[in-house]
Amino acid sequence: MPSNQHHRQSQRLSTRRLERMHNRTKVFSAILVLCLFLAATAATIEAADNFPNRPMRWIVGREAGGSMERTVRLYEKALEEALGVPQLVECRPGAAMQVGHTLIQTAAPDGYTWGILGMPHLALNHFTQNAPFTIDDFAVLAIVNSDPTLVNAQPETGFKNIGDFIEFAQKNPGKLRIGATSGVSEYAALWTIDKFKLDVAFVRYDGSPGRAAFLGKHIDVYFGAVVSNEELRDFSTAIGVMWPERNVAWPDAPTFDEILKPKYGVESPYLSSMRSLGTTRKILDENPERFQKVYDALYKVHHDPGFKEQVEKAGFTPVLTWVSGEQAMKTLRDYSEFIKTIVVKK
Repeated sequence: MPSNQHHRQSQRLSTRRLERMHNRTKVFSAILVLCLFLAATAATIEAADNFPNRPMRWIVGREAGGSMERTVRLYEKALEEALGVPQLVECRPGAAMQVGHTLIQTAAPDGYTWGILGMPHLALNHFTQNAPFTIDDFAVLAIVNSDPTLVNAQPETGFKNIGDFIEFAQKNPGKLRIGATSGVSEYAALWTIDKFKLDVAFVRYDGSPGRAAFLGKHIDVYFGAVVSNEELRDFSTAIGVMWPERNVAWPDAPTFDEILKPKYGVESPYLSSMRSLGTTRKILDENPERFQKVYDALYKVHHDPGFKEQVEKAGFTPVLTWVSGEQAMKTLRDYSEFIKTIVVKK
């Protein structure tokens, strides 16, 4: 009997020891899980706080040495200082910028791949080259460079603004000869002719031959661009710029909207060779704080007086601009719609 009692007491003691060991094991496991969770959380927070912690690359869908690469390189050193990591500019030309745009749009949304978005190239990639993306597949930091359409008239025409040109053309069908640089300025001329039902002789030129034709008095009005039409300055009257505000290089040229809105109730499209900086749209869903950090750095750089001096030395002041946020997206969407309704229809 005493032997059985002793056996039962031993069993109870063993059971209690097992229970205590089991409880200690559960506590240890819970502490281990908590530590692992805190470590993972700390690593995530540290990674977010340390962004960026490795080089960032900027894709340019044009050849090295061109104006698009030069635009990105204007920001290169200042962004390195602002963000604390190297900014690597990588030219990836091909298919009218579609190669570069594709690399930007399909990049990992981690904030380490950015690039320059060209318009109207991006819209043309989609509408005429069947690219599987539109402007809404990108997250745009800002439109930073714009070379808008500029219209110059022969001084003897007496035209002071785009309204004078339209009014004369409507009253004198077939009298005027109009020229335009192929591409954006051509689209601007065709929009004007179509919108106001003008009967004019129209000739499309590939750049400099059009300006030579104007200087030779073979055409009366020329649709070019702010930068390229500089050679016409002393031999013409600038009668309109297709942008929301007057251009610093041509302050006497009214915007289209200044004239067309009050006179005809017509709002002009903003037709320009636009360069935006941005990345894949996915970053706004997965890493919005990284997008904001790069935006803040870019804004600070762009608006710094020292940067403005650098831009002036590079000769980019006439095309320097800043349109960001929803206004930038609206401008780019409107441009895309213009390409769709006017150029594709054509």
